[in-house]
Amino acid sequence: MVGVFLVLKTLVTLLAPNVGWIYVAQCLQFFAFAMFVPASVYYVNQVIQGANKVQGQTGIALGTGMSGMIGSFLGGFMLGSSGGVGFMLTVRLGGFADRAGIGAHAHRAAQNDAGLEEHIDTDSRE
Repeated sequence: MVGVFLVLKTLVTLLAPNVGWIYVAQCLQFFAFAMFVPASVYYVNQVIQGANKVQGQTGIALGTGMSGMIGSFLGGFMLGSSGGVGFMLTVRLGGFADRAGIGAHAHRAAQNDAGLEEHIDTDSRE
């Protein structure tokens, strides 16, 4: 669901005929971020044990902040280059495709791991 709002925000920003539509696009960021933060907290709490949860939350915040800083810098560089908005859109759509591929791979890996654990549990009971 987060991805839907991010794609929608990108498209509204791209097609915005005036500044008012840019404001509308930025409001869509609220819905994406409002779902991302609790999901990342839940993920860290599920994956990391004990006192290391604070370090996990810090890692998520650091990764989000640094990626935003680097992304803004590179976005400005791309706008200043000869590629302009078309180049940035191509890179953004490539990023969506890459994330979709990583998500599908992670899902298959999780299914394979679940099957492996079932097999191991079955063998240990015999």
